[in-house]
Amino acid sequence: MKKYILFSLVLTLVTISSCSKKYSDSPIPSNDPTGDYIYTSSSKYYSSELIVEHEGISDGSMYVQWYSGSTSIDIEITPNIGYSYNIRGTNLQTHGDTTTFRISSQIVNINDQEFNLRGTNSINVPNIGKYDGYYIKDSLIIYAFRSSNIENYETTETTTEGTKRN
Repeated sequence: MKKYILFSLVLTLVTISSCSKKYSDSPIPSNDPTGDYIYTSSSKYYSSELIVEHEGISDGSMYVQWYSGSTSIDIEITPNIGYSYNIRGTNLQTHGDTTTFRISSQIVNINDQEFNLRGTNSINVPNIGKYDGYYIKDSLIIYAFRSSNIENYETTETTTEGTKRN
């Protein structure tokens, strides 16, 4: 009887663990996503009273560095018009062919001005949920963030879509 109860308990635990959501041990995609990307982004620019002042589209290049053995990425954005800046993505999680990430609050310097930048949790990743950004195996990276100028509190919301250069 004890063996039957023990066997039933082990079988139940194995069944429960096999049904739970699984993530890969390595959050780095297998197809070498580190490298140069071209991007297009759309932005809404708000006044300090949070009134939309204007909207715009920009493009440029970015370098995405995925760190082996880490759960973070660095994204260096270089717009065709404007100033370069860096973003760090954290909490990488692999869901099959898709790797999701968060953009935690960080201070970013753009043209000698400081901005508080953070993810918006507004990117709907199909069949997975909402995240700040994600990467899929065919070299497409999408992310969204909000940046606020620390000096005057003007805010920008930006969504970016990048494709890896071959």
